[in-house]
Amino acid sequence: DTVGTRTYVHTPAAEALGLEVDQTDEESIKKAAEYVVEHEDELPAHFISAMQIKSIDHVKVLAAAQKHVDNAISKTCNGAADDTIESVDELYHLARKLGCKAVSYYRDGSREGQVLNAMKVGETGRKGEREIETLSGEIVSPPPQLPVSHSLRTERPRELQGSTWQIPFENQNLYVTVNHDGSRVLEVFVAGPISAGVGLLASKMLRGGFEVPEVSRSLNKVTGTHAVWFNKRLLTSPEQALAECLMLIDRRLKNLPESQRGAITEPAAYDKKPATANLIGECPECRGQLEHASGCDFCRDCGYSKCK
Repeated sequence: DTVGTRTYVHTPAAEALGLEVDQTDEESIKKAAEYVVEHEDELPAHFISAMQIKSIDHVKVLAAAQKHVDNAISKTCNGAADDTIESVDELYHLARKLGCKAVSYYRDGSREGQVLNAMKVGETGRKGEREIETLSGEIVSPPPQLPVSHSLRTERPRELQGSTWQIPFENQNLYVTVNHDGSRVLEVFVAGPISAGVGLLASKMLRGGFEVPEVSRSLNKVTGTHAVWFNKRLLTSPEQALAECLMLIDRRLKNLPESQRGAITEPAAYDKKPATANLIGECPECRGQLEHASGCDFCRDCGYSKCK
């Protein structure tokens, strides 16, 4: 998990040991997982984990499903830490022989911070502290469980001020309302060719501690086929229009030029660097320099183009 450690336990495995587990309660899941690991040898023989299955058997399961699916199947074949080049070569050749259209392989322990680890609980020198043994045999201490801070969360004030834009999009009007308290953007509402849930989620993020550029960066990743020109920028989706409105208000609150292009062509507000008219912002894919030329925005670093 990208923000720490998440524990999983199979409900039938816990029930086989006479233990009830509430899959909606994290503490219940952790206790059940520790108990199952400590009493793993008492489980019926048919309870085995993904990492106990040989990679060759993973491929056979993949091939059995592939017979009934036209598209390629995304399924990771988990290999042991002691797999060799020859065994992996055998795996890929077997996948082709059995008719798999794609095969993905991962060897245990080949990367730090891997997604799947088998948990083995044991007492350490200090009371209450536990260790986790990875499948590669390495003993590591679990990351400290930091308390969740609520200081970054902001309750919505009774009164906010804001702006509403009407942006023609896909033969109908997109309405975007961005509200702020004079220093921070706190909420956004959308109507038109976009789900209202996008605005609700963005508002939750803004009041939950996320900065406007972070929220806008995620929205800018959504692209479409219909393009409109707004705030000196070519937009190809309603989500990008929402992102631009958020950034527009954020720049106003910081006394910056309202558009990214304006910020580049007016260097006096920054560090007096020479202005380059065709550099318009950040690439939504690789975060490199986005340029505008021949009526199209593109990135030289990764090849991204809004006109493709």
